[in-house]
Amino acid sequence: MRIQHLLFIFSVSYWIIGCGHSESKISLAKDESDLFSRIQTTPDGDCFFHALITEPEEEFNDVKKRITELRERLYQHYLQGNNREDIVNLIYEEYIGNHDCAPKHIRTLLNENQPLETIKPFITDYEIERYVSRYRQNRGVKSYIPARQDDLECPAKILAKMTQTPVIIYTYNKSKQKYDILTRAINESENIVHILLDGGHYTRLITKTASQHQLQQAIQISKNSNYYINNIKTSKP
Repeated sequence: MRIQHLLFIFSVSYWIIGCGHSESKISLAKDESDLFSRIQTTPDGDCFFHALITEPEEEFNDVKKRITELRERLYQHYLQGNNREDIVNLIYEEYIGNHDCAPKHIRTLLNENQPLETIKPFITDYEIERYVSRYRQNRGVKSYIPARQDDLECPAKILAKMTQTPVIIYTYNKSKQKYDILTRAINESENIVHILLDGGHYTRLITKTASQHQLQQAIQISKNSNYYINNIKTSKP
């Protein structure tokens, strides 16, 4: 194990002890632990952003300001007609999962088991604007940032490109005890950000060959998560 990685584990352990919160820890996966360390990432509905953009020494409230700006940029991106086909696919996915979410005329088509290509023309600009408005503010589960397979230009991938962050997003296969790549937005950069999507929550992953900058990012992510858990989450009614 590299010396800098040992220093990293020690540094985050310091924050765990200092904050006195048992959940605020770095958990090494029992399997594939040679690949990644999982960094606790703030569970406030903006976890994808925290995992993606947090910089060293960037405190929780400063990160939240940038998240607000990025959510607005994503919303405007879709309003301008970008990635229309991809967002229509996400809308259709939601309608299939819950027919009651769909307008009456589309619900009728869904009940007739009409295919996507038949339904697409009925998903109007109004429906798109109504759908993407959820990304404008953090208002709970529906405003979470979705990630999908590589063939879909999903919101997570768009945000990665907006921030010029090379990223790979994984899911975790418990039965096979391995990480599977869900999607990626990468260039030739060596500073790839690795993120785990697990049950709707995004967690930053760190490799044992991570750069010093990435290790410092991870420390800050953990520190901000501790701050949220101990000062904000506990104060909510």
